Amino acid sequence: SYRDSMIAVFVMGVILTSLLEYVTATILEKLFHAKWWDYSKHKFNINGKVCLLNSTMFGFMSLFVIEVLHPFVIDVLSKMNSLVLFVFLILAMMSMIGDLVVTAKALNSLTVRVDSLTSIVDDMKKIHAKFKLYEDEEFTRKLRISPEEVAQKLKAVSEKYGDLRVQEKIDEMQEKFKHIKRKTFVHRRLLNAFPNMRSAGSQRRDMHFQYIKKILKEKR
Repeated sequence: SYRDSMIAVFVMGVILTSLLEYVTATILEKLFHAKWWDYSKHKFNINGKVCLLNSTMFGFMSLFVIEVLHPFVIDVLSKMNSLVLFVFLILAMMSMIGDLVVTAKALNSLTVRVDSLTSIVDDMKKIHAKFKLYEDEEFTRKLRISPEEVAQKLKAVSEKYGDLRVQEKIDEMQEKFKHIKRKTFVHRRLLNAFPNMRSAGSQRRDMHFQYIKKILKEKR
């Protein structure tokens, strides 16, 4: 209804797509406890969810869609058989629903992995308090770099002292690590599409989230 005015199309494109982006970011954050994108470093942003630069680009893209792409698509569809269109619609809907389900499961899996890593780190801190393998600052630094390597060293110390309970606990941790490191195509697709995704929880939780992201994005 705004096609007669390119300025109106641009302005409505800026407003409506920005509103959609803000609402989407808020819903995703509530559902999956993760921030998919963050514009906090951009000027003129609102809570890091929308920013002037992206909104302006959305305005120009809206012009392209309304003035160029939409007329072309309508022209193509008007020449197609109605039965073919119906089949295409059903396939498109099935594809979108399937993608939504797979993506939701993958995101939930990421959340579970962050929880698992948080549990592992807490257990390692308790074990480290018993053996004092490193100074506290060194222990924290090594945990940030590679908690798996720290677990292996703690296990070696526990074997030296013959502490079977600790050894069993670390064996359990290492099994959890194997699950955390399990890669899937969907995880890689998500992380490639949203490279700035981070946890919406505490700074500590986001540190664990970033570590898991690094693991999942590694080729080997």
